[in-house]
Amino acid sequence: MSNPVESVAPILRTPGVCGGDGLVSAATAPSWFWLLVLTRRGGRPDADLLADYPSLTPADLDGPRGSITRNNPVEIEQAIWLSVTALDHAPGTPVPPGDLIQARLLGLSDEQIRSAYDPPFAQADLDAAWDAYRRGPPRR
Repeated sequence: MSNPVESVAPILRTPGVCGGDGLVSAATAPSWFWLLVLTRRGGRPDADLLADYPSLTPADLDGPRGSITRNNPVEIEQAIWLSVTALDHAPGTPVPPGDLIQARLLGLSDEQIRSAYDPPFAQADLDAAWDAYRRGPPRR
């Protein structure tokens, strides 16, 4: 019995492979779609990406530039938040409230947000950040 695969060319999502994140289908080594999007946002030229990921072709890079990005913006931003924002946080230091608010606004569940940190933080901390955000800046 084979694993179900959801495909939107050239992106594949396979349960159990790279956490189910979107992958560039032509890649022989995993190339997370969100990483290509983020790297391109930083201004990295296609030639450098092709050199860094030799299994990619120029056609593979059309997805991060085209309809897949336009049709899946929230999914891409969620993957970037989970893979970059939360992982860049130094364990044991306070979590910036803005990071928590961004995650909620992206539609991540409280459990996804809390468990993205090591160690996971308390629900009360997430709720306090959200309440402060909803109250807005102090009025003069």
